[in-house]
Amino acid sequence: FKQDNTYFFTVHVAPPARILCINGEFSGGGADDTAYWFRSALVHHATSPFQVDVIGPGDFNANALASYAAVVLMNVNGLSPAQLDALQTYVKGGGGLLLAPADRVDDKDFNQNYGSLSPAFLKQKHVFTDGTALAITQVSAHHSIIRFMQEGRTTDFDGARFFGYWGIEPAAGSELILGFENGDAALIANRVGNGRVLLFTSSLDPGWNNFPRQVTYLP
Repeated sequence: FKQDNTYFFTVHVAPPARILCINGEFSGGGADDTAYWFRSALVHHATSPFQVDVIGPGDFNANALASYAAVVLMNVNGLSPAQLDALQTYVKGGGGLLLAPADRVDDKDFNQNYGSLSPAFLKQKHVFTDGTALAITQVSAHHSIIRFMQEGRTTDFDGARFFGYWGIEPAAGSELILGFENGDAALIANRVGNGRVLLFTSSLDPGWNNFPRQVTYLP
């Protein structure tokens, strides 16, 4: 029938999700910048669903937060009171936050500045210089992050080795996603208001591990 010969439909083209990475060791955003690995993982091809903006803490404009789907604090020790207030409002309103304190962060400053947002409090810095390295052996298979990775069959963390990380004290209601072989947490999550916060206890660059050089780092 002629009535069946035409079909009308609409294609919705979503813009890339904007990610703001605030890098405590920002050096211009090139290959020598410590955020290079993280940015490359998210924007690894022309059709990537992400847009990553990397800035230093001093360039963090609190008024721009509303345009971002998530914020990453990479090795950032402290922000100004106005920046912290804006970040609190952003997360409680539904924003996503990833904390990766690494080596430049002081535990007392971190707990004071981010204690109300973080899934855990920092307790002690562990950096092995004797060749010791930990593997990730605890995996919360039911968590949405891990389920997503299982669809691509990329949950093998065997090659990743960590020689630096923060020991933590989990906050009430937090959820362990990844853990090291010694029982300490590698990735922990919590909800704050309508937002979600992740804490990665090691570094997102090769400073404390070889994780960025493993295939699992990409997803």
